[in-house]
Amino acid sequence: MEPLAIHPDQLTTDHIGLLITRDHAIAGTTFRKGHAIEQADLATLAQSTRPIHAVRLDDSDIPEAVAVT
Repeated sequence: MEPLAIHPDQLTTDHIGLLITRDHAIAGTTFRKGHAIEQADLATLAQSTRPIHAVRLDDSDIPEAVAVT
């Protein structure tokens, strides 16, 4: 697992699929912990004034949503 704090002006399509690790409210939208960043999210997240905290899972990691079921 690789934790990241992504500055909004450094957000790219390389970040698609990363999981947000804490709720992040921006521009009337709240991205919830565990949300996988999608292409459609990039423009909104780029408006943030705070870093986006996310994690890149390794192949051997189990996503939280799967682990609790």
